[in-house]
Amino acid sequence: HIYYPDHFQTNLQMLIHTWGQDPKLSDYLLKKMEKDAINNSFLAKGLMDGLFFVKHPQVYEYAKLFKARFPNTQVFQVYLFHGALMAEDYDNAYLYAKTALEKYHEDEVFEQYIKQYEAGRLRR
Repeated sequence: HIYYPDHFQTNLQMLIHTWGQDPKLSDYLLKKMEKDAINNSFLAKGLMDGLFFVKHPQVYEYAKLFKARFPNTQVFQVYLFHGALMAEDYDNAYLYAKTALEKYHEDEVFEQYIKQYEAGRLRR
């Protein structure tokens, strides 16, 4: 398989464009990219963008991993919220929205979710 160690964006594009066509290639690329991203929040953010784009089934787990790895990088709180929604983990999505709202006061997405949750529309 092909992997370009100094070209994360190229690898990310290959992952996105080949997603679902060759599971071995996708898994290979993802493992290599995860190794690069685990120590670099900028690469981790790019990987998260790609995982959301392909609707990766473990996007929530990756959001948790990178939030733990980069606790001061606020964007991972947003990824946690959206990952929790994708996983239908509404209780935690609510908590992530509340935490995100503290940091992103201007964002109506979180406020709307909180109102819907508190109204009992998103509970199982």
